[in-house]
Amino acid sequence: MRGQLKKKEKQVDKLLDSAVAERFCRLAERVDSLRGLRERNPGNTDSDKLTESINIVINNSISAPVAMEKLESAWRDYSLAQEKLKACQTKEQLGDLIDNRNKVRGVLTATVESFLQEAECLPVRQRMDKLEEVSSSLTAVFGPASMEGDVGEQAFEQYCQWRTQRSQLTSSVRDGTDKALQALCTWSENVGKFFCLSANTVVGVNDIVDGVNELLKQAENNVAKELDSPLSEQNNHETKAVSNAFHKVMQHIQSEQSLLSDIMEKYLLNTKFKGEMLQWQNTSPTPDSLFSVKKRIRSLRAQLRWRQVEEASLEEAEDFDLTEILKKKEEIAETRNTLFHEIGQERKEYMKLSALAEGCCPELPLLYPEADIHSHMSSGGLVVKSLDRDMFDAEPMKELSGRRPLVCTEFQGQRVILKVTPFSHTFLGLRVARGLQALHAAGVTHASLNPNNVFVLHRHQGMVGDYDFIKTPVQRAVDSGMVAGSISLVAPELRQTQGTPPTPACDMYSYGCLLFWVKRLHVALSDVVCPLVQEDKLQALLSKLLVCVGRLTAAETLADDYFLSDQ
Repeated sequence: MRGQLKKKEKQVDKLLDSAVAERFCRLAERVDSLRGLRERNPGNTDSDKLTESINIVINNSISAPVAMEKLESAWRDYSLAQEKLKACQTKEQLGDLIDNRNKVRGVLTATVESFLQEAECLPVRQRMDKLEEVSSSLTAVFGPASMEGDVGEQAFEQYCQWRTQRSQLTSSVRDGTDKALQALCTWSENVGKFFCLSANTVVGVNDIVDGVNELLKQAENNVAKELDSPLSEQNNHETKAVSNAFHKVMQHIQSEQSLLSDIMEKYLLNTKFKGEMLQWQNTSPTPDSLFSVKKRIRSLRAQLRWRQVEEASLEEAEDFDLTEILKKKEEIAETRNTLFHEIGQERKEYMKLSALAEGCCPELPLLYPEADIHSHMSSGGLVVKSLDRDMFDAEPMKELSGRRPLVCTEFQGQRVILKVTPFSHTFLGLRVARGLQALHAAGVTHASLNPNNVFVLHRHQGMVGDYDFIKTPVQRAVDSGMVAGSISLVAPELRQTQGTPPTPACDMYSYGCLLFWVKRLHVALSDVVCPLVQEDKLQALLSKLLVCVGRLTAAETLADDYFLSDQ
């Protein structure tokens, strides 16, 4: 009987040892899991980033300058006054219109000054950089934001409520776990002190026996509660609160960025306007410089004609003097070069006056009709009336002459035709488009389509010339020669990003500009009127070539109704 009792006691002791070991083992495993969980989620870092971003965006935002609204109204009044001046047809009405314009210009100038002073005090550039930094940071965490739809004005308030509740709950659960484990650590320390025989201790038996089960149970419960807590996973309501707050702050960022861009754009525009007003605050622009140039041109033309007469007399004289003739030719060449220089100066003066007439002084053409500013503006600077054939040392061109004889000369190192006669720009455009189609089909981008590389044969046949093989396509595409009159032939995508390789689409943009330029030249120098239907078709074609995206290819251009209807 006694032996059986001892056996049972041993079994009980063994079971108790096993149970205690298992409890501590399970607790240790769960504590290790909890440690890993806390290391992976040291806190609500994503929501911390979002909260910080909300504070930066909302609390440090820049508002529109007070003068900005008045500025827009003042610009509207000024633009209206300028439009009335542009539309004026009689000199008698100019006085009242100019007085009215000057009045609203004074209001605008004062408003511009107020706006510029306000804008200069705003840290616009720094704020733009900060908003870009915040936007990039949030996008990296939460992904791209959709700007469509309204998440409501309560988005930030709901997010703050969720964050507060979550923070409180998280702190409560973690504090409970930390306290339970700390109590178990204190008990363990007491056990160590009690069983250390080499040192005196005040820890008694009751300190290591009483409540140990309760301590262990409390630690197990609190660790399990934190591990099983849904805090690490957001429910739908919580996810929506965070998502709405994120989208709301991104909308605020976009709105403020738009405002800041508008402020910067208006600042540059109004700074330029202020400079123009300072230039003309004590005087009004006049074509006096142009008249002086024209006077010099008339004098040089008279000198040139007289020297040409003298040259003819020397050549017809009986005592033929080659030395004097050559000397006279040199004088003629020098006079001609000086004349061409003055004509170049005349063109610059016209460009200045045209810019003023297009901008702050639309009354100039009507105030000074003798300057003939309208003709220069209407032709886009293509027509230069100071030039005539008598100025050149011209020779006939038999290969291009038909009923109307053509002559050519050398001007600034190039052979040029001196008389532009009516031609069919339809057939010219057709042949050039075919040339581009062939190049593009062969995988070649011309990248240098300009007036120097497009030739007219037999009055109507267009031919695409070769390009500068020394330059790369990128260099050719943005070369200074890529202009036709005052029209840039460089495609917008090449102007926006330096170093962008040209494509066949860039050729088609240059082609469209050339077609437009040739049309303007044809209208300016010819009395032939293009049929209205064909004019509409040309405009339709140009609208599909002179665009930033979706430009017609050469093959699509050839299939356009503008060319098909003329075949």
